[in-house]
This record gives sequence, C-alpha cells and structure tokens, in this order.
Amino acid sequence: MSGGHHPVAAGTQAVEVRVPGANCPQCFNDAITRVRDLAGVVDVHASITGECIEVQHRDASLPLVVQTLRTYLHGTDDSSHECQMVSVEPEVITAACGSEPVAVRHAYPNRPVPMETMVEATHRLRAEGYGSDFSASAAGDLVCRACGTSYQPESIEIDHIVRFEGDSNPDDQAILFALRCADGSLGQFSSAFGAGTPVSDANAMERLHRCQ
Repeated sequence: MSGGHHPVAAGTQAVEVRVPGANCPQCFNDAITRVRDLAGVVDVHASITGECIEVQHRDASLPLVVQTLRTYLHGTDDSSHECQMVSVEPEVITAACGSEPVAVRHAYPNRPVPMETMVEATHRLRAEGYGSDFSASAAGDLVCRACGTSYQPESIEIDHIVRFEGDSNPDDQAILFALRCADGSLGQFSSAFGAGTPVSDANAMERLHRCQ
C-alpha cells in the first residue's frame, strides 16, 4: 500500500502497518474487524497479498492497534511435513496527516497494553454461548469433552480467534478458537501456538482453516 495511500479526511490521521507473513484469510479478516471496532478508528484498508494494512483514525491508541493486529493475525508455514502456525509481527512504517505521509522511526515497543488473559477470554466466550470444550483426537478430529461427540474440523466454522503471549516469554504463546458446529452447537478449542503445538492440535487447526 506504500505509495498508494487512500485519501485522508481533514482531522483524520492514517498509519500504515506492514504485516509480513499474515497469509491466513480468516485471521486477516478477523483482525481487520477487531481494529475497525477500536475507539477512534475511522476506516481500515487492507491487502493480504500486499501484507499491508492502513488504519485511518482520530486519536486512536496506536499501540493498541499494533497489539490487536499482533494478537489476531497469524500465518502458516508449510516448509516442513506438517503445517505450522507462526506469529506475525506488525511493523508501523508510515503515518499520514491530511495528504502528507511522514516516516515513523519505530513502532511502539515497551508500551504495554492490557489484553485479555486466556481465562478472561474463555469466560467471555462462555458467556456468549460457546459453552462446549473441544479437544483434538490423534487423527485431528475435534471431540466434545462433555458428550464425546466427534466433529470433522472441515465442517466447523470459526467465529473468533484469540491469541495470547506469555507475560515473561513472548514465545510462550497460545490460541483460542470460538467454534460453530454444523449441528448448531457452540464451543471452544485452545492450544499452544507455535513450535510447541501438539501434533494432534496442529492437525485439527490445519483442517479447521482448510475450508474457511
């Protein structure tokens, strides 16, 4: 999107964020929706092929924009025999006020933004109706822990994805899915995220994303 900024209305600022490796359409669309919902955000223009997101805003919290993208975006790595989920690190590269783009010297490191914990997100989703808990079988199916019903991940819709980083170790990551099954039941599936993802969980997540 560099060199092709959308017009910025008076009183509105724009920031362009590079998101290299964000190649999952489901997560990409979810992240854009989450950013649009942030206070002060006016509009969002994005290109998954260009790995770029432009956020037009009025005094929005830019660290929160970056953290939201970091939380909800991910990519996939097919370089090995197994599909691995990989994190995406947003990079703020330009900002614009009116029609004049200016360089941003750096993003917004070391400025903590309070985000949901896994427990908080689980409780929130449960209150929204996602009451079942799923686990992955060795074959990569999703099994309801309460009733034992087994579901083919390809038949399940992903309503929301929430990612988490460890407080002391950013590489200690987890991911939580809010899922809608073909029979109408709603549930949650969580897993470690990244190199530590169990094989069964990785198989289930690959199959979940395959038909989204």
